[in-house]
Amino acid sequence: MRRTLLKQLKTLLAKPEYLALLFALIFGSISAYAVPQMTINDEDSHFLKAYGLSEGKITGNTCEFPKSVFSEASSSPEHTPRSSSLPIDYQDTASKGCGRAAGYSPIMHLPQAIGIFVAKMLNGSPDLLVLFGRLFNVIFYATALFFIIRFVRVGKWAYFVIGLFPLMIHTAGSLSADTMNNVIVMAALAFVINLFTQSQKFTKNQLIILLALSAMLALTKQTNLILLLPLAALPVRLFKKNDFRFKIRFNVHKWLVIGGVLLTGILTVLLAYKLFGSMLFREDHITNPLVHDPLRFFYISYNTYINPVLGYGDLLVRGIVGEFSSFRYHLPTFIIFIQLVALLVALFYNSTTERRVTLYNAKLYALLSTISLLLLVAAITVALYSAWTILPERLGINATYADGVQGRYFTAALAALVPVAFYMRKWVKIEASSDLIPYCLIIFISLSSLLFYTAQTINFFWT
Repeated sequence: MRRTLLKQLKTLLAKPEYLALLFALIFGSISAYAVPQMTINDEDSHFLKAYGLSEGKITGNTCEFPKSVFSEASSSPEHTPRSSSLPIDYQDTASKGCGRAAGYSPIMHLPQAIGIFVAKMLNGSPDLLVLFGRLFNVIFYATALFFIIRFVRVGKWAYFVIGLFPLMIHTAGSLSADTMNNVIVMAALAFVINLFTQSQKFTKNQLIILLALSAMLALTKQTNLILLLPLAALPVRLFKKNDFRFKIRFNVHKWLVIGGVLLTGILTVLLAYKLFGSMLFREDHITNPLVHDPLRFFYISYNTYINPVLGYGDLLVRGIVGEFSSFRYHLPTFIIFIQLVALLVALFYNSTTERRVTLYNAKLYALLSTISLLLLVAAITVALYSAWTILPERLGINATYADGVQGRYFTAALAALVPVAFYMRKWVKIEASSDLIPYCLIIFISLSSLLFYTAQTINFFWT
């Protein structure tokens, strides 16, 4: 009996994607209902964007929607879903601005729009539209997380931990466009790391997928394209050999592929700017201090991420794991700490499965992954400082840190640490007599943190 149970447990732990799917669906659905509507970062704007998309409206600065939809978007953030809410009067309309999310590409709100469309078919109230939009976002996220973990060959448990950070579940249980961003970032990083582990040649299907991922990274957040930098380390053996009479020091096929991927991303960015505008550029004519003094960037970065007196960096670290509802409440420090411990265990545990995996060009891959993460942080810092912080209504041109940078911008990108940790296991690794020990520890920490987040949310809003 005991051996049978252990065998079943080992079989279950060999497939963490099923647990990830279960946890994401359960806790995401609870969060979608328990967190009051319109309390999450810019959810009012995301609601308007998703509602417009449910009607087939992709772009527009002015939207004509039912008055009750606009009322829902601007309603008090304290209300909870009400079964007594009246159905929407689609004849009583108003024409107003489409919200701050109007410039987002439609892909960012597709799951939410589908949920809202279904609720409209049920003649639902505005509250029900929001709830269905949230629930469909949860279903999309949980399903995507399942396939990402199932697909990736290295770092399954790291993806498990990152994907089940309470912040990620909280975001999935909302109308936030960050859910789509998180999925695409993790999917792209998983696809790239699989390329570094394969022995067969690079295929046409993989090229198509890589081009599509590049376009989707560009359609979510343009800075995400930086995460494709490790493609430069792809092993030459994946590609066709040069077939020229003269000798060339580099593999032409490889660099044509990389060039095509980057060109696709750049062209997608330009097309998105043309169709939807840019969230980074505003009409305000403000002199950016970084233009005249580029070295000021290091001063801004120090204050934003390191300066202990300012303490903004503490907020960012907490925000990677658990900062909720527009900074209204957050996980306590000890939960943040044990979540990071779980991530370290997942990254550095030398499992029996991963010992059999070869990561080709691991050293260069790890180096470029580290550089890409640092560049991503730098790009987001510059973007937020330039487009938001120095506005007169914010901190102005004398701002000493990048206000607006949030930890959630970096959460999904933590998956880029997987190849770094895999390479570092040559010197630093965690070993155990059985895979059950570290895997059960990871599950216990993740489940406990999600239970704490759920209890905390219910206590904060419903008692």
